[in-house]
Amino acid sequence: MSIDWKDRTDGKTEKIPFDYKLTMQDNVKIISDWMKSYNQKYDIRYIVMYHAAKNTASVLEKGLLPGNKSRRNFGMSKSGYVYLAVTPVIAKTFGDMAHNGSYVIYEVIVPVGKLLPDTGRLQHTTPEGIKGRGLVHSLVYAGSARVKGNIERWQIKRYDEKLSLMAQVEKGKQKAKAHSPPDENLKKSTERSW
Repeated sequence: MSIDWKDRTDGKTEKIPFDYKLTMQDNVKIISDWMKSYNQKYDIRYIVMYHAAKNTASVLEKGLLPGNKSRRNFGMSKSGYVYLAVTPVIAKTFGDMAHNGSYVIYEVIVPVGKLLPDTGRLQHTTPEGIKGRGLVHSLVYAGSARVKGNIERWQIKRYDEKLSLMAQVEKGKQKAKAHSPPDENLKKSTERSW
């Protein structure tokens, strides 16, 4: 069963507008501007992020629980937080390091206002000479952010790359079909040109 985030958040869910064709500094500007317009105090907006959890974890039953001394995968992680990746590829990298390939990637929606910078990772990923240690820098340079406390079950669904790729292909077909002339008109215009 597929979960439509827009049904759960009144259509206020978006992905981070990261443009891989641009420089990191350009993306800092774009995402900073987007965050200012998208993060409204009285109008909760959600952002889609990703998390790799051990394949034996009961994430869909219990939600994503914050790390603690016994449940923390990286030394730079702090107890009390759930760490999230900007893309499924980054989540896969974290899963490979933490769980040796025995993990599941989850798509997660969180209110933009709840996201905090991943200060531990940001410290090691920000290029020299770049100023700024806030959330936007964390999203761009570290590819991650964190949330204090639990992430509830309703905010989580299993990420399925094949499904997502198929959904993208289907969207492309629908878009192409919407912009093409109906078959009957195509037939008539072809007959006239001969």
